[in-house]
Amino acid sequence: ATAVLLKHFNSQGTVLTDTIRTLISSIRLPAKNSAEEPVLGSLRLLNLLCKELGAYVFPFCFETDKKGKSCIQLLLCKLYGKGSKGVRSEVKKATVQLFKTLGPCEIDCVAPLLVEAMKGNSWRDRVLSLTVLGQLGKRKASGLSRHLPVLVPTVMECTSDTKKEVAESSSNALKDVSSIIDNPETVKLMSWLLDA
Repeated sequence: ATAVLLKHFNSQGTVLTDTIRTLISSIRLPAKNSAEEPVLGSLRLLNLLCKELGAYVFPFCFETDKKGKSCIQLLLCKLYGKGSKGVRSEVKKATVQLFKTLGPCEIDCVAPLLVEAMKGNSWRDRVLSLTVLGQLGKRKASGLSRHLPVLVPTVMECTSDTKKEVAESSSNALKDVSSIIDNPETVKLMSWLLDA
């Protein structure tokens, strides 16, 4: 039923655009003592749309709300860190699925947000951003290599984090990102860093 619905939306461009905008605007941290099912449903639908429509969804995730925050910033820097276990699980699935579709232009937009999340106060936000960076490294995302001079030092800072989960995620991200480095001097340095 979902596939049929998506095909119908795809044939109706403006309906799809409005649907994505409405969906993304509904992804907010639920107020205290309120039901989180609407947020969970929105995150599941975002995951499905990213899976079915790929990069078409991405530009909508950068539109900002009244507070000047985009959906991407909310996913990376708020929902995952402050949400319940169920919300965190859905945020991780939706974020990883969204980031699977990134091309070089999108990576240019996302790299500063990953750095922001890795330097944030919430250890969970750091773990998610490191996980996403690792996923980008695993699939050798084009355009990522030019951001490594900024990303790698930030990841290195996370390796000494007092929270075990952050330190492990940063080590994994370094391993995954090291596969896209082709400069011989840097490759030697990365193998030394990974052994440290």
